[in-house]
Amino acid sequence: MNSINNIFKKFIHPILLHGTKLFDNCRLRVANENSIAQISEPIIFVVNHSNGHDFPMAAQAIKTHFYILADFTMKKDPIVNSLNRLNGCVYVDRKNTESKKQSKEVLIKHLNKGHNILLFPEGTWNLHPSKLLLPLNWGCIDLSKETNAPIVPITILYRGNQAYVNIGEPFFPIKDKQTEIIVLEELMSTLLWKSMCLFEPMKREMLPNDYEEQFIKEQLQTYKKLDLQYEKSVIRDIGNNYNDFTHLNIIEPKMQNAFLFNKRLKG
Repeated sequence: MNSINNIFKKFIHPILLHGTKLFDNCRLRVANENSIAQISEPIIFVVNHSNGHDFPMAAQAIKTHFYILADFTMKKDPIVNSLNRLNGCVYVDRKNTESKKQSKEVLIKHLNKGHNILLFPEGTWNLHPSKLLLPLNWGCIDLSKETNAPIVPITILYRGNQAYVNIGEPFFPIKDKQTEIIVLEELMSTLLWKSMCLFEPMKREMLPNDYEEQFIKEQLQTYKKLDLQYEKSVIRDIGNNYNDFTHLNIIEPKMQNAFLFNKRLKG
């Protein structure tokens, strides 16, 4: 039954792609689209996330079929839920540890069966007007190391109604996930920077005073049902390492507190 279901999803995938072109007004420009044509194994596509155009733009750029990881709240939207199920979707509750564990197991099964998957590792929309990326979740690193599937980073940058998609080279993490997620962040940031180089730089003084407010408003218009407060609540908190150690700047070094500096002090 599952094999028939998968065959149907691959069969209907071109139809869904055609539908996204009809109903999404963004024009697509793709860089390095041939980089995934040489990969025969299942792929973990990881894409940055900033608005409601991201899924159709990523799907059009990738072309081949994939299963997507989406939040369970998307089930409340009957149209989106129907499209997700037709395409192939794994739902997850981002605030529930057991749900995240179960969704990971399902994604591993899909990869081991030869299916591609697509993740948004930021875990939510990046509505910050100046940050390239929000902190990335390292679930994609775990998936890659457990299945030997390559990670292909993809970034999307918008200017007006033009979407610039940049597809990176396959990435195989081999070190610990804390190290490799930083590598992935650097790869994706570089892809975004290369897309940004296509445009003339804009001086800060040229921006309107309400730029941030207008930026967020424009992004939210791409999917008006988004629960902004909920999305803010699931941003990955990695802490601030600098703040964790600022106390060292005001402590007078003595033998009694030498352990805080991790080195011996001479008497």
